[in-house]
Amino acid sequence: FAQHRIEGVEHNGDLRLLAARATDGSLVAAAIRRVNDTGSIVANMAAGGQAMPVETLPTPLLEAWQKQQPGLVTLLKETFFDVYPGLDFAGADFLYNPGSGRWQLGEL
Repeated sequence: FAQHRIEGVEHNGDLRLLAARATDGSLVAAAIRRVNDTGSIVANMAAGGQAMPVETLPTPLLEAWQKQQPGLVTLLKETFFDVYPGLDFAGADFLYNPGSGRWQLGEL
C-alpha cells in the first residue's frame, strides 16, 4: 500500500465518504471530516483522529467538496456498486490538494 503525500494535508485532515445501498437500490451518501490534532498526518480514529462535521472545513475546502461530492459518489457507484451488485456499503477517503484546489482519492 502506498499513498502520495500532499503538502499541507495534515492541517485539513481527510474526508471519509460513505455510501450505502437503500432498499430501493438508490445510494445514500454521507461524509465525515477526520482531523488529528496530535501533529500526526494520520487522521484515523485509532491514531488520535477526531470525527468532525464536514461543515467545519475552511470555506474554500468546503466549497470544493460541495462541487465535487456528486462526482465522488458516482466514483463509488461505478467502482463498487456497479461491479459488485450484492454490495450494500462502501467508503473511500479523500484528501484536499492545495496545489490543485481539489479533493483527490486517498484510499478506497
